[in-house]
Amino acid sequence: MQERSFTADGIPLLWVVPDRVEGPLALWMSHLGGSKEQCLPMLRELDQGHGDRYSNWLRSHLDPMLHVESYARGVDIAFECGGDDTHVPADGAARFKERLAELDAAAGSRIRVTEHPGLDHLGAARSPELTAACAAFLAG
Repeated sequence: MQERSFTADGIPLLWVVPDRVEGPLALWMSHLGGSKEQCLPMLRELDQGHGDRYSNWLRSHLDPMLHVESYARGVDIAFECGGDDTHVPADGAARFKERLAELDAAAGSRIRVTEHPGLDHLGAARSPELTAACAAFLAG
């Protein structure tokens, strides 16, 4: 792991780069009145791109993209996605629908993916229109 200490516009910074870099950049900021040194233990613990045992178990057992065949039962599924959601992007739902349709065309046809433009992850969670669409789907 490489560590550097420097300043940018008078702001003291630490730059920590793990030996193996995978995935997005993590920015860790201390609380007001805190110091850059307080952040160093958290930065050292980051292992980008590798989950812990619990998160790996969840993914390997519950990730729909790893178990598409489990959804080849013809159940109706509605994905209501924020168009600007970077946490759970709409293209993941679209890829899931495509893979399921390749496996079972009838099951794939029962999946609806609706993208709501302009909504990020939090915006989608707070959207009355999106909530109403979900409620309407569940009510049948």
